[in-house]
Amino acid sequence: MPIYSLKDAVIHISDIDGRRGSNTVEVTVEEGDLSYTERRPSNIISDRGVLNHARKGNEEVVEVSFSIMYRSVAVDEDPSPYGAIKQVEGASAWVSTNHLSDKYGVDVEVILSNADGATADEYLYFTPFLPEEVAFNEGEEMSTLSFTGRALLVSPVSPDSAIQFYHLRAATAAVERDSGINNLDLTDNNNVALLNIGLRGRAKQFTAASSMYYSRADEANLRFGNIDYCGGAWVYITAETGSDEAIISKDSALGTESEMTLWYDDSENRFRFEHVESDGSVSGGASPPRTPALSTYVGRWVFVYFAHDAANDEAKIGYDGEGFGTPVATDGTGNTDTQPFRIGAGYGTDKYMNGYLSHVWVLRNKILTSAQMIRIFNHHRGQGFPLNY
Repeated sequence: MPIYSLKDAVIHISDIDGRRGSNTVEVTVEEGDLSYTERRPSNIISDRGVLNHARKGNEEVVEVSFSIMYRSVAVDEDPSPYGAIKQVEGASAWVSTNHLSDKYGVDVEVILSNADGATADEYLYFTPFLPEEVAFNEGEEMSTLSFTGRALLVSPVSPDSAIQFYHLRAATAAVERDSGINNLDLTDNNNVALLNIGLRGRAKQFTAASSMYYSRADEANLRFGNIDYCGGAWVYITAETGSDEAIISKDSALGTESEMTLWYDDSENRFRFEHVESDGSVSGGASPPRTPALSTYVGRWVFVYFAHDAANDEAKIGYDGEGFGTPVATDGTGNTDTQPFRIGAGYGTDKYMNGYLSHVWVLRNKILTSAQMIRIFNHHRGQGFPLNY
């Protein structure tokens, strides 16, 4: 059972539909502790009364306990930390529109600061956290809050695994928030529409004819080049446009200004991933990593994922529960440039997505295996951040 000191930690309590968005309460902890217990019993199989072998049992919910002391504020907060946990006061409207189990819980993010000031902070996520017992005592200078409950998922996240995760389900289109560590929020272009029937209640609808997409200007945390990186997205192609449909891109009309693109090729009925090498050429040339050609990609949700393996000099793509296909060799290089990062569009005027996107993510400095991608597909369909693989 891990036990953490929460001295000087920061806790974010959020509406599950908008982590770190407007529906978030931040608490700076003076003193406190956190403990949680994960269980997965083993099933012991007997043969004629003799112990024979064991199998993994079913996962069980995580039991969580917080006890914190924090400095009282002079002006009443609405909601207070107590109100946020209980989903009362100003948090009474924090009712998630996604998966049924999420409607009665909140996201709890814990940022643990290292005392040396040099080591990177640690992050813990409990989602959804379902409170069962809450005790609150408000003081003039310090308030105390203790709460216990259960969570479906707890995930420690290393800052080195620089993930950008976009749920694509926010009610307000102007900004699409990044649930990852770096807060790389996206700007809406041409009013991307909200779809109320998605993987977990909501998704975003992109119309190619209206040039809808999200973007963010280039910065260090959005550069790829010759590093390990991977990503994925839930994609629903409503109708083929006759043009390439970019899903995730950092590209240009010039190869020497491009880095990578995940897109749907209407002419071939397949998804393709392009890793751009330092000379501007695409790994694999005319045959970059691509999924099998299937007409059945259109009109349904497809989980598409990709990876660039810098150690083994290869790029690859996969979909649904099929795992990665045969990798394509790279030349051991990768290009970096200052093009914007986009979701739902590539460069030019003919590479816009036409359909729905949900739960789009990119992970830098790390790649996932086929088994991990398949786990996300099979067991956590449409899951939120953090990914459980």
